[in-house]
Formats: sequence, structure tokens, C-alpha cells
Amino acid sequence: PGEALRAQISDLDPPARAALERLAVAGRPLPRELATRGGALAALRAGRLVRAGGDRDTVEVYHDLVRAVVLQHLEPRARRDHHRGLAEALAAAPNPDPDELVLHFHGAGDHARAGAWALQAAARAAASLAFSRAAELYARALSWGTYPPGQVLEVTLARADALVHAGRCGEAAPLYL
Repeated sequence: PGEALRAQISDLDPPARAALERLAVAGRPLPRELATRGGALAALRAGRLVRAGGDRDTVEVYHDLVRAVVLQHLEPRARRDHHRGLAEALAAAPNPDPDELVLHFHGAGDHARAGAWALQAAARAAASLAFSRAAELYARALSWGTYPPGQVLEVTLARADALVHAGRCGEAAPLYL
């Protein structure tokens, strides 16, 4: 099935293939206007490569196998470009999801912006009591960004606090020193 699917994807016109790649890179349903442009959606639906999302205003890849085949054959530069386009579009939307922006800015190779959004995602995770996730995001932010010493200390202590709240005191202890 993978070879037949690959051939079907290869036969798509460039706008339809680009839309399918964008959806595959996104890994989740996207609003129609962000997912496709022009008549690409009709061709992708006809080929059973995409379908309407749960709320009908979104579009998603039809099956995980389709997504896997697209991503397997996607050039690294094209993947980065799709991540960048998604990150820029999502950042411009009202109330963007920080976790999505972390994923896409990091995938685009923009570690500074990924780190900035990781700080927001970490604070949100901690506020919702997802302490292990918060600690992970604080660590990513520290490794991706360049911050003044005072902010490094603040983020390090926030990470340590999140680790303590997650019951990982042994990992937190050296961060307090």
C-alpha cells in the first residue's frame, strides 16, 4: 500500500502536494484557510488523502499511513519550510497555542523563538498542574534560548519547582544549588 500511495501523492499537482505536505507536517487538523489554497482541497478529498476535521471547519490527513508516507519522502528543507509557514501563520492568529508554536518554530530551526514560546507553554503547563511537561519545556527553553543571567536563574528555579511538584526531587535538588 505504501508504494501505491506514494505514486498517488507523486501524481498530485504542486499546490495539492504542498497542501498535503503542510497537513502532514502539522500533524493535526488545520483550519481550511491555513491548510489549503485554491482547488487543492477538492483533489485531495477525491483521492481520499484528506478529510474534514471534527468541526468541519478544519481539514486533516485521512489516515496515519498517508501522513507517514508523505513525511518519509519529504526533503528536510521542505519540512523546515512547512514548519516555518505554520509557525508564522499560527503565531499571527489570536490566542495562539504555545505548544504548537514550540513544535513548529523548533521544526523550522528557529530555536530562539521556539525557546520564547516554550517559556509560555511551560508556564501554562505548570498552571494546569502538568509539572513534568512544564519541567521539560523549561529545560528546552534554557537550551534553545539566550537569556540574561537573572532570567536564567528564574527559569532554572521554575524548572526545579516543577520537578519537585512532579515528585522528581532528586532531579530538582542540583538545580537549587
